Amino acid sequence: MAERAVFSPMIVAALIVVGLLSFLGAILIFTYGEDSGQATTVDANAYSRSAIGHRAFVDLLKRLDIPVLVSRYRSAEKALYQDVLMVMEPDATEEAMEDILTADMIIVVLPKWRGGRSREKPLWLGRMSLIDEEKVNRVLKSIDPEAAITRPEEKPVWAMSEELPDPDLPDPQLISGAGTGLAPLLTSDRGILVGELQTDDQTIWVVSDPDLFSNHGLARGDNAVIAVNLVALFRAGDQGLVIDETLHGFQIDPNLIRSALRFPFVLATVLGLAAIGFLVWAATGRFGAPLPVGKTLAPGKATLIENTAGLLEFGKHNKEVLRQYLERATHEVALAVHAPKNLYGRALVEWLDRVGRGQGQKIPCKTVYNRADVVARSDYADGGTLLKVAQDIYHWKKEMLHGPRNRPGHQ
Repeated sequence: MAERAVFSPMIVAALIVVGLLSFLGAILIFTYGEDSGQATTVDANAYSRSAIGHRAFVDLLKRLDIPVLVSRYRSAEKALYQDVLMVMEPDATEEAMEDILTADMIIVVLPKWRGGRSREKPLWLGRMSLIDEEKVNRVLKSIDPEAAITRPEEKPVWAMSEELPDPDLPDPQLISGAGTGLAPLLTSDRGILVGELQTDDQTIWVVSDPDLFSNHGLARGDNAVIAVNLVALFRAGDQGLVIDETLHGFQIDPNLIRSALRFPFVLATVLGLAAIGFLVWAATGRFGAPLPVGKTLAPGKATLIENTAGLLEFGKHNKEVLRQYLERATHEVALAVHAPKNLYGRALVEWLDRVGRGQGQKIPCKTVYNRADVVARSDYADGGTLLKVAQDIYHWKKEMLHGPRNRPGHQ
């Protein structure tokens, strides 16, 4: 007696048809996928191949094996702790700038040019003009309220370091040295080209002229050498570079369902659902007797701890656990160092900071609180980020209770 086939001929034929249609859908996605994921633009952004765009700069970094990510969603959170956030020629409101300027290390390249598309060649500029100084100053003053740009008519005399050549900037845009709080890194007799603003927990570098990084600027003189050396200076090691494109209007909410229902991906979605439907239909008959149910939980403390952690994660209580851990650690430290009983919240944090500085503590209490607050309010933070913040809290508590690690007698 011949064995009964698992699938009927009709099901096999249907699966073959679905497979062929899925293959054709994949070809469509590969054909039109780039246009659906990347913008075609001539403005000053990382996707633009025009003269004022930054596509060549991004390609140059990738060829030099520098980790670079062009971000279209929550850029500041992607650069939290380990990477450097780069904001190039932002066109945004003050509120948007405040949201983006929350990373620990930020490079801000001021805007300069406005362009219009060529009718004959859509990827080329048909016209370009300087942006009003008022709009450029609006971006600059979100970093340093006292700073202002200057566009000198005379060629500046550069005061570059011995390692760097002079930049080739026909129409330089600089930051006036009067009244600014920026420490000059690259400067001239007419103003600052690259400045640094450093606080307790944040470093911001400001590049006044984007022609150092633009497609047409990189090809002039030794500008490409200066650009690569600046990136090496800003990265300080093997850090990655996150280039923000949300401020240029390219933000994409990573919604899987929305993407799956958008052309051309909807073709693959429909075909995939059809294939799953046929497989479920063909597999409705059971093969043999059901297997016996084994033990659901193994005895021991490890199982209890693992299931408790799983329940907390399932209920999305990780951030609440982080808050409670920070409060308990702060309470324990406050009792140990005899903090005044009437201090709460930020007042207690500042008091503990002063005590920590007196002990030569490496981890400021305010930094721990700020990082925990950013992660607790973030919808993007994953388990690894939460664990990193929890470790910071643990090391801060240990230093407050037992002193810095390099102190003699540290426990």
